[in-house]
Parts: sequence; C-alpha cells; structure tokens
Amino acid sequence: MIGITLHDSVESLTGKPGEDYVLLITEDQVPALPRMREKLQGHAVSGAVVPYLIADRRVIAEGIACLALPRTGMFSLVLPMTADQAAVERGLGGRDFASLLLFADGLSSHLDGFVGALGSAVRDRAVLGTGVGTKDFRPVPVVFDTAGLHADAALLVGTDLRLRIAARHGWEPIHGPLVVTRAEGNVLHELNGEPAFKVYRRILSEQEGAGIRPDNFLAVAKSYPFGFAASAGGEFVVRDPIRANPDGSLTVVSSVRRLDGLYVMKGVRRQLLDSSRALSRDTFAGGGIDQAFLFDCISRVMFLEDDFARELDGVCEGAGAAGPRIFGITSVGEITNAGHDGIKVLNKTALLGAVQGV
Repeated sequence: MIGITLHDSVESLTGKPGEDYVLLITEDQVPALPRMREKLQGHAVSGAVVPYLIADRRVIAEGIACLALPRTGMFSLVLPMTADQAAVERGLGGRDFASLLLFADGLSSHLDGFVGALGSAVRDRAVLGTGVGTKDFRPVPVVFDTAGLHADAALLVGTDLRLRIAARHGWEPIHGPLVVTRAEGNVLHELNGEPAFKVYRRILSEQEGAGIRPDNFLAVAKSYPFGFAASAGGEFVVRDPIRANPDGSLTVVSSVRRLDGLYVMKGVRRQLLDSSRALSRDTFAGGGIDQAFLFDCISRVMFLEDDFARELDGVCEGAGAAGPRIFGITSVGEITNAGHDGIKVLNKTALLGAVQGV
C-alpha cells in the first residue's frame, strides 16, 4: 500500500525517515511549492497539478494529497515527454518494479509518443496512469520536482504493488465513421476533407439541434466527444475535443492519426453512471483489495455536474461497506495498458486500479 494523507494547506505537511513524497496538488497550491519543499527538506519531492482530488465520496477543490513512498521498493522520477524508449530506459536505470503509476501532462502534444516509448520500456508491467493539468485546460507546466515546475513532462512512480486495473466510459456512437484526412498531434484539422470544426458543428446541428460556437464550445462539446474502435467487440476509445481554433481545426486531449475512423459519440447520464458502477463491482469482485486508485475524467465531472456525486457513490458501493478506501483525482485523460496491446490514452473514462493484498 501507499500511505496517503490529505492536507488543506502546506503547513500540516511533515516528513518521516525512510520516505520520499509525491504531492498531488490543486492549482491554488502552486504558489506554495517552495514552502512544500522546505517542509519536506531531506526528502525527494515530486508531484503534479490536478483539477480536483477525490477521497471516497468527496470531491476536493483545494488541497494537497501526500503520497508517502518507502525508499525500499518504490521510486519516482520526472522525464521530458520528448523522451524516446532509450531515454526512458536510462531514466528507469534498470530498477525493479511490479507496476507503474504515471502522471503525464494531459495537454502535451507529445503524450501519445511518450506513452509509446514508455510501453516499449516497461513491457508487461501494469501501468495505471492519468493526464494531469488544470480544470480549465490551460496549457501550463503541471509536473514538478525539487528543481521546480516542468512543461511537457511526466512523473513516473515505480511500485511493488500488484494492481487489478479496468476502465469503462458508457458513451455510445451516434454518427460516423468520419475519416481523419489531416491531423497533427492533438490537433484535428480535417474530417472527410473539410475543416474539422465545420463538420462537427454541422453534425451536432442536424442530428442534435445543438448550436456549437467557439465561445460555448466546452459547454456543448462535453456531451459529444469523438470515439474510435480500438478492437473488435471492445469499448470505443474516446477522444475529448476541448477547443475550436481560429483556423477551423479542433484541439483534442491526446492525439488522432490520419485515416483514423472517428465517430461522434453521445452520453446519457444513466449510462455513464451504470458504467462506473459496473466497473467498480467487477474490479472489487472476489475481495482481497487493500486500496484503490480512481482516475475519473474531468470532462465526466463537467457532463454529470451534480450527478458526479452519484458516480462516486456507485464506485464506493461496488467496493462494499467494509471495502478499501478509494483515493483519486479528476484526470485530463486516462492511461493504461490493461486490456490493450500496449499503453493507451483514454478520454472521458473512469479508470480504477485496485491494490491486491499479498
């Protein structure tokens, strides 16, 4: 297990011999980073900025989660997301670990390339990861260590934990496929040979009666992500559009590739809530779970609004009355190799990692 404590402010942070620390902080805590390093002087400190913290049934808008890593069996390191496989392997330095927690800049255009390099380096070890960032999707540095904040960076936490990992989302296709005819990283330029925003706007207007403009983009787009079929019979992998650009392109979380077949998806609250409840029930079935990590997409919070509390209720109910404590964050993309050939970046998804007892 990883010891986790929650703090309203930096002043209650204290270190213990033999431990290093990963701090997951909300954006209001960023100015206090120098003080955090002072309070934990003598310990390696790294971490990330996240939209919200989750503790069982609570969403925490302001605060610090302190994850204590024993120096025996666990480690953390920060890498640039431009790192290739060789650079990732050098960073890992041949250290032994059973599983990896990953906190990567969710808006980096290098995200997919980095997870590809990481997947080649970690091979069959379990990866439970999340995109990190601010709640309003501003592209700012969000990963830090003792040297300060870093742009386009990822925090890797190697652990000896045995993880049971699963993901569900509940979104369904309503139109498609549309062929990606031009894309660059996380910018979708053209669908079917036309500007991507023009096509997206037309589909929402004609099929849903929804008027979408650059100034109301997130308010409407939160209900209509893109998706593509990752494998026959499996759930769609969702791509979250977050911005309409002046040139008619769309910015999405993670990337899309030329000739991908994209669908416009739609969510119904009941289906999303049912999917997260089933995720929890299946993950905790059989017991033997000591602790659980929930990475639940920030855009699910935006879509479900007040009903997000019901999502957390469903996850906790699946764990049972005597079940493990559940800690998590709202994520800017969810990342795992569970159920996939290699590490995949997901969007608008609930990702649950259960720590299995020895």
